Amino acid sequence: MRLLTTIALLGLLLPACSARTTAARIAELELPEPTTTTPALEGKRVLVRRFTDGRPTEYGRHLGGGGVAVPGGYQSEYTLAYHKRGKRGASTIYQGWLPMDLPHLFARSLPGGEIRVADDLPDAGAGQRWDYVIEGRLEASRKSHRTSVALIYLGLLGLPTEFGRYELRYNLRLYDGGNPHQPLLTRTYAFDEKVTAGLYYNQRRLEALPLDALTTTLAESAADVTAEIAKHHARERAQETTVATANAEG
Repeated sequence: MRLLTTIALLGLLLPACSARTTAARIAELELPEPTTTTPALEGKRVLVRRFTDGRPTEYGRHLGGGGVAVPGGYQSEYTLAYHKRGKRGASTIYQGWLPMDLPHLFARSLPGGEIRVADDLPDAGAGQRWDYVIEGRLEASRKSHRTSVALIYLGLLGLPTEFGRYELRYNLRLYDGGNPHQPLLTRTYAFDEKVTAGLYYNQRRLEALPLDALTTTLAESAADVTAEIAKHHARERAQETTVATANAEG
């Protein structure tokens, strides 16, 4: 039985040891190109500010990697690395700090327009005029993982050996640049998915949960912001038409 366990572990570890691994910032994560464009964003200047960090601190107090020990595993609120496996075993480890990297990812998810991130500007954009301003608050990026050495023996028979869960949640606010006190859109986006994995299955799916959370919520939130900007643009055009008509009649 001990020999079978050793063989199984070597079968999992050897490909990982021989594969090429590169490092990159989370902000450089490859994202799908926006599938739609909107005339409402053409010529518009949009500022995306750094997200505030609203994640609970208790998840980073007990373990060196930033997490809390639980029976059979751990919970970590501050995910420091995101793993993406490519072709032929090659992989990329994305690292960074989500409150700073999320604005860059979100800016790249918007179709068209002049989209700038406040952290890239000397004055964080304070001295410039913006048509729209986007702010956010990161509320959760919780990774939970449970396993045990005893489960490896059961895994040889095809039974589950690991239980993982990833939760991502952030709140987004869109403002008209001329009215920074009343948001045009306030919405929370969330991802919460669990994966059961064994020695021979679902390992990549378990590994990909954090990145899936980012790409899924970014696509949804970018689509909502784009739609709201289009609605606001339409309202402005209608108001201009109404005023022009009234002036012409007067």
